[in-house]
Amino acid sequence: MKIVAIVGSGSDCGKTTVACAILRGIPGVGAVKISPRDEPPRVEWGPGASGKDTSRYAESGAAKVARIVAPRGGATRLWGEVRSGFEGCAGILVEGSGAVDLPGEAFVIFLAGGAPPTDRLERNARLLASADLIVLNHPHGDRKSAKLPEKLSHLVCGKELLEIGSEEQGESGLLQIVNVVRRYLLP
Repeated sequence: MKIVAIVGSGSDCGKTTVACAILRGIPGVGAVKISPRDEPPRVEWGPGASGKDTSRYAESGAAKVARIVAPRGGATRLWGEVRSGFEGCAGILVEGSGAVDLPGEAFVIFLAGGAPPTDRLERNARLLASADLIVLNHPHGDRKSAKLPEKLSHLVCGKELLEIGSEEQGESGLLQIVNVVRRYLLP
């Protein structure tokens, strides 16, 4: 089963918005949220409470929904259980930086936007290095919000790059991402 990992430069960069657009645009895809918490590792099945990311996934048409709660790096131990629960899905969308550590191949989407990623250079360098698609999200046309620090810009070379979120683009930027993911998931 093919995996699409959605990671980003930090909070409020648009990961959940992109995940929901993909779920609306490609029927039959399941969704998993990885939540790093210093709590005992567990898997929560179902959409969860209203307003939560997992609830938004279900509202967007996810075939199945789960949330992995574990300390950083702990999601891999629960992945076998989760993956088997998504049998029959057209693919699995996984949101959270822990997605790049899961076993198996994944198509990785890195979103830059929201707060500048300068305080997480090492983490973002690792995520960018694994990315297949890099998305610069400019909410409300604000180009400052989605700039990668110069120290990371060399990691973009040779990778597919999209810029979305400007007022002029509307939903077309999200549609571009959905089309890229569709080509990966569907033969």
